[in-house]
Amino acid sequence: EDQRLKIGALTTHRQLERSELIRERFGALADAVQNLGSVQNRNVATIGGNICNAAPSADTAPPLLVHEAEVTMEGPKGRRSMALEEFFLGPGKTALGPEEVLLEFSLPWPSDGAASAYWKHSRRQAMDLPILGVAMYLEAELKEAGPLGEAFAQGAPLEELLEALDRSEIYCKEVRLALGVAAPTPMRAKGAEAVLKGKRLSTEGLLEMGQVASEEAQPRDTVRGAAWYRREMIRVLPKRLALFCLKRIMGRKG
Repeated sequence: EDQRLKIGALTTHRQLERSELIRERFGALADAVQNLGSVQNRNVATIGGNICNAAPSADTAPPLLVHEAEVTMEGPKGRRSMALEEFFLGPGKTALGPEEVLLEFSLPWPSDGAASAYWKHSRRQAMDLPILGVAMYLEAELKEAGPLGEAFAQGAPLEELLEALDRSEIYCKEVRLALGVAAPTPMRAKGAEAVLKGKRLSTEGLLEMGQVASEEAQPRDTVRGAAWYRREMIRVLPKRLALFCLKRIMGRKG
């Protein structure tokens, strides 16, 4: 019941990208590392470095947050652990002491009925920092998923998938939403999560979730994107991420 995945701080992004286990059960993290820099970068860059840099744009941060990762550090006074959410103190600032090193990340094993996904919104598909990063972890109860399953099989576009979702009977047992480049630190949108948890999944509910998340966020204007644009993307992306998660859940169930 307490099975956890442990990832050493010196694990490279390329190792994560090539891991079948990461792709199968920690999809958001797999999504994040596959477009993080170039292959040459991913061969040497580590997940510990990406997190300790504490940039709001760190691609691996939102996936680790939705998977409720804990970090373990060690220094002259011994070893200690904390939730990743508490590790970020500000842009470029972490709870890591001056004589401490980051050892590992510990992630609880996902439920069989759950999946995660990450969306990196950027000008280019590679070699670019995100304008916005959004990750979702979704555990769903598929009471009647036939219409959505058929729409997935037909390769239907987004709007048709949402219509099929509304005709299906799928309930949200657990959901977590995390945002990058939306505040001084990567953040969980817990108010938005509360909107969806325990309810039937629908287009209306996902749009409400996005609206609440956009209000929770604290984006700013930068050379990569305006605050209003980031809020608008936060508002609309949860519906897309929920569909990604559901497709992965239904794919595992055959």
